[in-house]
Amino acid sequence: GYDLPSSNNGIWHSFTAGAAEIFMLDTRYQRTPDTATDDANKSVLGSTQKQWLKDGLKNSAATWKIVVSTINANVDARPSNIDHWGSFTTEANEMKEFLIDNDLDDSTVMISGDLHTGGAVDSGCNNRWGIAELGTPHTNLASGNDNQIGTWSEGVTYGTTDAEYATGKGPGGYSLVKITPDSLTLEANDANGDTRHSIVINSSFNKGCETFAPTASPAPSKAGFTECTDNVATFRGNSDKGSCMNTNKGDTLNPPFYDENGSLLTSTVTMYKCADKRILTSNAIPDHTITIGNRNTLCEHNYHFELPLTSSVALGGPQETSNWLGIAYNGVPLFHALETGSSNAAEPENANSVSSDEWWGHPTTNDIWHYHAPYIGHDPDSDMPGPDDFLGWAMDGFEIYGPVDDEDLDTLD
Repeated sequence: GYDLPSSNNGIWHSFTAGAAEIFMLDTRYQRTPDTATDDANKSVLGSTQKQWLKDGLKNSAATWKIVVSTINANVDARPSNIDHWGSFTTEANEMKEFLIDNDLDDSTVMISGDLHTGGAVDSGCNNRWGIAELGTPHTNLASGNDNQIGTWSEGVTYGTTDAEYATGKGPGGYSLVKITPDSLTLEANDANGDTRHSIVINSSFNKGCETFAPTASPAPSKAGFTECTDNVATFRGNSDKGSCMNTNKGDTLNPPFYDENGSLLTSTVTMYKCADKRILTSNAIPDHTITIGNRNTLCEHNYHFELPLTSSVALGGPQETSNWLGIAYNGVPLFHALETGSSNAAEPENANSVSSDEWWGHPTTNDIWHYHAPYIGHDPDSDMPGPDDFLGWAMDGFEIYGPVDDEDLDTLD
């Protein structure tokens, strides 16, 4: 064990690990009631522990200082709950000013708990102390938290019940901190050791708080949202596979889909509208009934698309590849009209296009689900999209809408 600086007042203490000193806070023993007026008299730490912490941080010889808090300090997390640093904003602001005044805000990080999610990481832009924060994943909760989980610059994973995941690959996980004299890495990992969210802090670390985030749509409430910065992945026509289904040619399947291990495959797509570009992230899983028309199958592919915000014919689809023409509203890629053998998927010569690629799409040999037909996930027999139905974006930024009858072509721009 470790010596307690004030054993009669709480169990806070510190210890060193390599180039880091870890400060374990007691956020309960000296705590003012959560419902008290939020002023200078309200405290999570109490005066003795707070002074110990300030002195310890200021006098530490360690390169990195790690503050471990049992409650989170994210500015947007759990607004309807009072058990977090958001109920103690005066004290949180005091600590933020102290860290900045003593030039400690880039060498100090926070590890927090009690958010009940699958893990979260923030650069410090959305932390009430102004420092990078690692929200620890829960390990074995029967039901995690999916609501009011906050804004985290490097990402956050919902804490949905593990009961949905037959193999234990649910949102539970663990935190990992990697310490060297030159860098400190914060990781939120899943139960299998794969990293969900991470950040590396070193001598060139920049929180990135000056971003286009306030203009994003949907809009994060605070700056530091990395989707709208230059620190993003570039467009890729192919990606590494994630989880895959176990299917046979001819199978007709309805969502929700499950991978070969019984874990849920849910369609995920997010759009951010930044100052000069539109960013879409997707796992390429469709959200409708599918039929497997070839020997391939449905797999996750994590994509990141950057499209011009202002469309122009002159752009000519700067990110277009040999097959890709755009991205559907549900995150599934749009390919051109030609299928295998150069048959026309949009207007097939016979009743069925090659590989049974009708409105529902089909997978490539790399198991990327995509559309050729103009209906883009809509059954023309029961859900024919019209000219006012938004279907997706072309790579040159133009919005894509449903088909127009030949007699109405003169109504187009």
